[in-house]
Amino acid sequence: MYPYFLKGFNGKKISYVSSISNMANMGKEDIKKILNDIQRFDHLSFREGKSAELISGMLHRNVTVVLDPTFLLDRKQWISSFDLKEKDEKKYVLLYSLTDKLRSPGIIIS
Repeated sequence: MYPYFLKGFNGKKISYVSSISNMANMGKEDIKKILNDIQRFDHLSFREGKSAELISGMLHRNVTVVLDPTFLLDRKQWISSFDLKEKDEKKYVLLYSLTDKLRSPGIIIS
């Protein structure tokens, strides 16, 4: 998947809690492919310290580390905000992906 960088947009660009952990593990050469697009953002923040450090070093500018948004609410807040049940007897897996390809060979649900 090629990341979306607001190409063609001429206003202020802010990246909030981005993640490049899968790319950071591949190496700097992969990051260099998207570095020009990343540096066009006015403000950058990442959820992983390693990613923020890598990009900060490559761009020679400050990059903020921010808590993953899923941790901004505690368990009770998630339940009340989304009208969830305290305990659901059904077994399920939630998969959130921006691609149609899974990176693992398969998912097993027992």
